[in-house]
Order: sequence, then C-alpha cells, then structure tokens
Amino acid sequence: MKTVKYLTALFLIFVSCLGFPKQSYAASFRGLGDDFNPCGGQYIEPWSISGNGSTVVGQVSYCNNFTAFVWNRKNGIQRTSKFNDNEKFLTRGIATYKKALIAVISKTDNKEIFLLDSKNNKQILNGINSQEKLVNNISGNGKYISGYTLDYSVKYKDQDIKAFIWNEKNGIKWLGNLGGERIYTIPIGLSKNGSKVAGTGYSKNGREVFIWDENKGMKGIGDLPGGKFDSLARDISADGSTIVGKSASGNSFNEAFIWDEEEGTRGIGDLPGGHFESYAYGVSGDGSIVVGKSSDDIFLEAFIWDKKNGMRNLQSVLTEEYGVDLTGWRLFVARDISDDGKTIMGLGTNPDGKTEAWVAKLD
Repeated sequence: MKTVKYLTALFLIFVSCLGFPKQSYAASFRGLGDDFNPCGGQYIEPWSISGNGSTVVGQVSYCNNFTAFVWNRKNGIQRTSKFNDNEKFLTRGIATYKKALIAVISKTDNKEIFLLDSKNNKQILNGINSQEKLVNNISGNGKYISGYTLDYSVKYKDQDIKAFIWNEKNGIKWLGNLGGERIYTIPIGLSKNGSKVAGTGYSKNGREVFIWDENKGMKGIGDLPGGKFDSLARDISADGSTIVGKSASGNSFNEAFIWDEEEGTRGIGDLPGGHFESYAYGVSGDGSIVVGKSSDDIFLEAFIWDKKNGMRNLQSVLTEEYGVDLTGWRLFVARDISDDGKTIMGLGTNPDGKTEAWVAKLD
C-alpha cells in the first residue's frame, strides 16, 4: 500500500511539472454570406436571434429595394422571395417557435402586417390597422406583438406616438406614457410571455427608458448619473427582469447600461483605449450576459459583458479563450444573444473587406 501511495505521489509530481495549456472551450463561428444581391451592392441588417439561437431575422438589399430574410444553419439566408419583388419587407422580431414578425410596405403605400413561418407561409394579423401603425417585435412565445402609431401625413416631431401590444384574443392594448410635454412612447422588446415591455418615451426629465408591466403599468427607470438626462432602451431579457441600452453619463453621452429592479440603472463601462463610448444591444434570457459595441483605440468593436468579467472585446474572447480562427475578420457590433447566452449574432468586416453578418456559438 505504501508503495502504491509513493508511486502515485511521484506520478502527480511528474504531471504537475509538465504543466497544462490554458483552458479552452469549444466554439463555432460563421459568416451568413455576402452574395445575396444579384444587382450588386450589398446591405444586410440582422435584427434578432431566436431564443434558442437557431434562427436570425433581418433585412437585406435586393436590387433597388430591401427584403426580409430568415437565416438558419441548414438553409442559410432565405429571402422572402415568394412575394412581390416590388414590395419592401422589414423583419424585426422572431419567436422561439420560428415564426418571424414581418412588416410589409409596398410601393403603393398599402401595408399589411403578418407572421411568416419557416416555410414562408404568412398569417395576416387582421386586428391591426397598419395604415397608421408599425410593429417592431414579438414575444418569445409568439402570442404578443409590440408596436406604435406613426402617421406619415404628419411631421414626425408634431405627432403623438403611442406604444401598444397586441394579441389575437384581446386586440390592441395601449401602454400609456411617461407624462412629458410630448406623447411619445416606442417599445423595443417584450418578455417571453408578453407580460412586460421595454421601450423609450419622454418624461418631464427628457428622453427616458420605460418598463411596462401588465399589472403595474408604465414607469420610467431614469438614466445614468452625470451629463444631460437621456436614456434609450435596446432590449429586455426573456424573463422580463433586465433592460439594456445606452444612456448619457458623467463619462460620455453614450454609455451602455443595464437595469433591474434590485440594483437600478448602472453603467457597464467601455473597452480600453480611444474615447469613452459604448452601446448595449442584446441581453441573455436571465439578464446575466450583455452584448453590444464599444470604442477601442481605433474602431468600434463588439463586446460581451457579465458581472464577473466586466466588459471584454468579443473577438479577443473568441480567439484567445475559444481558439476560433478569425483571421481577416473584424467584429464591430454584437446585435443579439440567445436566451442561454451561448449564441451571439452581429455584424463585421469579412476577410474580403465586405460587411457581413455573423453568428458565434459558444459551447
């Protein structure tokens, strides 16, 4: 027995002397493509990723117009090609069960709002008079849609803009306002069950982020200390606990923030180097991980943030911690993140110097 223990101790000493490389994790990265416009000139704007990270929606250029797209790993970018190419399609939100929210604007200014499933079948949402309303997101369970009024016959600065949510059973429900001189509320996202909505409105203080609760109504969440009063919402977590966006602060007019009921609104800093500037765009389902963009020595770069590690350059995290080969790429913004925090999508410059959307999956 003593011999076994002695040999074991020698083995452990020998192994410890060998040393081990820094722990790395598995990950994958892919561009979504940059050859989708047969008329030349590429433009892509990815807006949302599904809660399970499998699907991305947004809009791409197509000849002299824009069209919505849906992307997944199996089929790549799929344009809404079954519809008239003379119409303009805008995609903003996607539910976890793979139904994308599409706002359609035709050249004749006739509008319709519909859901598009993964097979390009559309379901018209008849309960919304789309001539004076725009929709901009869908809850993760696919049952609630957010939007706001917009009258093209009146100058933007002169009209009241009112936020609403809609579902098939109850129709439109107006969310109220923050009591500023101008009636202005625009929602940007919903919790997965549709019970909470985040957005931006105007209070007596100025532009201010709001949270709306189906039981408590609407309230402003303030802004960061210092500087001019101003805050702008970008996303709300699936569980409804956390809002992210950007705010004026003592550091900059644009600092990424995170908000929850327990700790309130707080800045999350910026990347080292350059001037102070950061924007939060997406948050994981439980509010623990935030993604966005921030300035460094030269450019704006994609970032990832969590409470333990603070704000980090996402490209550096992918290459140094996960071993991803990003030779020739520059990731300049992370736009959204899946509920589990493991799939991130955004925009970057590819090795050919073209702007391309991308998806990174962390395992």
